[in-house]
Amino acid sequence: SNGMQSEVPADPPLSDFAFVSVRNKNRVIQVVSQDGRLQKVITDVNRDSNNPTWSPDGTEIVFESSPSGGIHQIFVIRADGSGERQLTDLAAGGHHPAWSPDGQRIAFLSGVSDAKNVYLIDKNGQNQVTLATGLPVKFAPVFSKDGGRLYLITIAAPHWSLYRIDIASSQLSHVWQRQLNGFINPAWSHDRQKIAFVTVGENGASLYIVNVDGSGERLLSNAPFSNATPAWSPFDRALIFSSGSDILTVRADGLGETNLTRNSTGNYAPMWSPDGKRVVFVSIRDGNSEIYLMNTNGSTVRRITNDLNEDIQPTWSPIIVE
Repeated sequence: SNGMQSEVPADPPLSDFAFVSVRNKNRVIQVVSQDGRLQKVITDVNRDSNNPTWSPDGTEIVFESSPSGGIHQIFVIRADGSGERQLTDLAAGGHHPAWSPDGQRIAFLSGVSDAKNVYLIDKNGQNQVTLATGLPVKFAPVFSKDGGRLYLITIAAPHWSLYRIDIASSQLSHVWQRQLNGFINPAWSHDRQKIAFVTVGENGASLYIVNVDGSGERLLSNAPFSNATPAWSPFDRALIFSSGSDILTVRADGLGETNLTRNSTGNYAPMWSPDGKRVVFVSIRDGNSEIYLMNTNGSTVRRITNDLNEDIQPTWSPIIVE
């Protein structure tokens, strides 16, 4: 081969992540490199788009968007902004998409009321299958690690419940239910064996984890502060979450709680990088919502975005390019 193909740029952009930027009336999806130099809007600025989720190989992003200003449908686009395709055209829309672990299929919800239908569709828009109907599912479906099952969390007062669908047979099972107690922000561990969640009460919000079989519920972090938006570390040994105005980490056994920001001006939505070296988060410390990076011990904070838009929902590509 000629020498050109083997040349590597002197300073390759670091792993991209995606985020949502609020422009005028619409939200758009942008990708950005860790050094902040590469920033690109990849969705149509005339449509409202959100809930970006990376494909397992880091090449594509599934998201929901409103064609011609209508109800949201499911779209896929390459991470460079090319090759956009609309997968669904359902009267009740498409919401909360999730990739299968092999990157070939996408599960999503559809419904304009609390009752949702759950669908599976190939990433090319073929073979749409109905997996469940009329369930009060509130969050994106979650695939098991092997891709054979789909987990759903429903909310129907006074309980929140876990359901499991066997994809091959479309068999729906109710796994367990819990008292609602102001349940919000479920976060699944990468091995799909645990769920972190927050309960909101009169004294603030508390962070818990529970095993997927319903056993082992444990309080990890308590009020007085309002705890929210938990996310797991790459090997599920710890959680990162916002608490009051700060971002904290705590081990999955509840020990070693550490404040990373000590900033008190609205830091939230943290997420560990796939290699566990950095954290992306949102902060309003400079007047509006911008995307920031820091090391996992809280050092070397860098602002990645700098504009007048509200920049929210940062999510790492699963592929790290160092």
